[in-house]
Amino acid sequence: MPFNSAAEDFWDNVSWNSALAPSRAKPKRKGIGWHMKPDELIKKLAELGIAIDRRTLSRYVKWKLVTAPESRSGGKGVYADYPEHAVAEAAAAAELMQRKRWKKEAVAGARMFFAVLQANGINMDSVSEDEIQAAWEKIKPWERIRPETGDDPDKWRKIRPLLAALDTKTWWILVKYYLALLN
Repeated sequence: MPFNSAAEDFWDNVSWNSALAPSRAKPKRKGIGWHMKPDELIKKLAELGIAIDRRTLSRYVKWKLVTAPESRSGGKGVYADYPEHAVAEAAAAAELMQRKRWKKEAVAGARMFFAVLQANGINMDSVSEDEIQAAWEKIKPWERIRPETGDDPDKWRKIRPLLAALDTKTWWILVKYYLALLN
């Protein structure tokens, strides 16, 4: 049985490894604008006059107040890439919770109601009462955000969606304000 020389073995390995190289390539980042690390996001918030730390940012993500980052693992741990609009969402959440004393459930509810309105093609800048009522019927779990008070539940049936829309409008105005400051 003949053995290959060291040079032949070397060139066989080189050709084999070069054939495998495309399959070993690291995947590129998906999506446009997903390139902000948590420290960069916190730094941009500091430029806007809002001070939060990494733990607060991770809580905002956990509570669904900010768009979750795209996570990827590297050689030294897990990396988080936030979208560019996460700065405005975090700024709005911090503004409402720290300065306006909103509860996290109210901020999350406003963000969720905004997502439902957007999914139904409703523009938050020019929304009608009928569109709010129709969107409200689609998300019954949101009722726990604004608890019923008083003795007449029918009275609150029409007021509750309007209060939710007001909260959502407040959240959306703050997000647009911070987006404008960033651009």
